[in-house]
Amino acid sequence: MFAFTKLISDTGYMKKILIPVIVLVVLAGVGAGVYFFFFRDSKTPETTPPPATSTTGGPGDYAKFSPFAGEWNGTWTNQTFGSTGDVVLTIVVNDDDTATMTMDVGGLVFGLLDPDPVTLSGTYNTQSMNFTGQSDFFGFFAASVDESNNFTLLAPAVSAPGIDSLDMGGTIDKEAGTLSGTYTIKKENGSSAQGIINFSK
Repeated sequence: MFAFTKLISDTGYMKKILIPVIVLVVLAGVGAGVYFFFFRDSKTPETTPPPATSTTGGPGDYAKFSPFAGEWNGTWTNQTFGSTGDVVLTIVVNDDDTATMTMDVGGLVFGLLDPDPVTLSGTYNTQSMNFTGQSDFFGFFAASVDESNNFTLLAPAVSAPGIDSLDMGGTIDKEAGTLSGTYTIKKENGSSAQGIINFSK
């Protein structure tokens, strides 16, 4: 599930492009109003978070992280501006230390249309399962699940005008098949927006 489409001016006319999320990450709804985004050529963070250090996985690690596999259905709610939407995260955990996560985020993200889904690639080791991706909208972003069932997602340099970063965290209950957490959107003007996420499998 975890875990984003938009309209953008190309030559004076509106054009539909792909925007990766979960996301989700477009959960950064900064208001119900419609925004017309005109992207900068680039927005590079001072530092780019490196991929997590990996150690060799094994049968025990597969047994540890395979319960996360499956389809997780949930919602995001921006508590600052009242916007909301649905999210579907589809996680695949393979027995060769690799994994994928497809995020399909719904709702009027940033006041725009429902974005297309995006698939992130990942690996797992003895400590965590890690996913990374890159998009024109979010820049570099990374998600991880650790051995204590904590989930994090970070987009440290969001490319959308006025948005600085997205930081998300939560806890997964494998037995109950639920995930709940919070997120913070930081804006370039120093203000921020808060939201919550809730999923079930």
